[in-house]
Amino acid sequence: MKALPRIDNYIFDLDGTLVDSAGDIIDCLNYAYSFIPELGHPKIEKTVIGPPVAGMAKRITPKINDKQIHIIVSKYRECYDKSDLPKTKLYSGVEMLLNKLSAKGSSLYLVTNKPILSTRHIINKFSIDKFNKIMSPDSIAGKNLNKVEMVSYLMDNHALNKKETIIVGDTESDVQAGKKNGIITAVVLGGYGTDKSLKKCQPDYIFNSLNDVEDLVI
Repeated sequence: MKALPRIDNYIFDLDGTLVDSAGDIIDCLNYAYSFIPELGHPKIEKTVIGPPVAGMAKRITPKINDKQIHIIVSKYRECYDKSDLPKTKLYSGVEMLLNKLSAKGSSLYLVTNKPILSTRHIINKFSIDKFNKIMSPDSIAGKNLNKVEMVSYLMDNHALNKKETIIVGDTESDVQAGKKNGIITAVVLGGYGTDKSLKKCQPDYIFNSLNDVEDLVI
C-alpha cells in the first residue's frame, strides 16, 4: 500500500471507525420500534448505522411516516442517553494511533452524526479526548448539520489545507463528505459500510484496520 502523503489534519468518524457501537444502537432501535407495533419487529442489521436516527429509521422501514419517525427518534434518545453503553467497544489500535498522531503534532478532529451529548459520553468512557474540535449535528446552535457541512465548517474555521487533510471513516457518506470538500479520503473495513459500497465510492485509501493507518503515519 502506498504511503500517506504529508498530512497535518486528521478528521475521524466515530461509529464504526473508532468505536464499535452497533450493539447498543441496535438495542435502542429495537426499544424504539417496540412503541410502534404496527411496524412489526423489523430485523435491524448493522449496515443501517451511519445516518442520524431518522435516517436509520428510513433505512429500516422505508414507508415510515413523519409521526412514526418522531416517536422512533424520541424513544431511541430516551434509551441511548440513559445507557452506560455496555456493548460499545473501542476498536483495536485507536489509542495507539491517536497517541502517535498527537505526539507528532497533528491536528485531530471528530465528525459524527451523534448528538454532542452522546459523543462526549463515548469520548469520556474511553478516555480518548485528544481532539482539537468535535463536530456533531447540533454543534452550532439553531442548525442541524449534515456530515458534508460539518467537514466544511472545520475546513473554513480552522483554515485547514485541503492537500494536508484526510477524513477517515467507514461508510460511503464519510467518503462523500471528504470528496465534496476536496480532501483526502480513507475508509477502514470492518465498520458499518459494506466492502462493495466502499470500493464503489472510490476512496483514496482503503485500510483493513486502524493498525494499518498507524503503520503508514510518517
